[in-house]
Amino acid sequence: MEEFLGAMERAGDRRQFERVPADLPITVLCMATGKPGPTYPGRTIDLSAAGLAARIGQMANKPGDDLLVGGQGDHAIPGRVASIVDGVVRIQFRMNEDSMTMMQQALKKAGVTL
Repeated sequence: MEEFLGAMERAGDRRQFERVPADLPITVLCMATGKPGPTYPGRTIDLSAAGLAARIGQMANKPGDDLLVGGQGDHAIPGRVASIVDGVVRIQFRMNEDSMTMMQQALKKAGVTL
């Protein structure tokens, strides 16, 4: 956890993946305790292959908390809260082959090209 938070602080505004504006419905399942917790509906602001920014109600999570992010009928993509500022939640996806495949399928279904 400390390694993740340290990497987020050092990353600043550098981005390795292009962000694309997208207004799509999502559902976020909080997994901060390792068990399913509250579920929050939201809408994306932008997407990249590595994560997203979204407006998600009154989430009680904090940076570093684990989440599962899903769209309409999509498989949930594991990620972590990178930041929450002014009602915008930034989520970083786990960078593994399964997550990348699920993200690509979800983007294709939504008509978003990165």
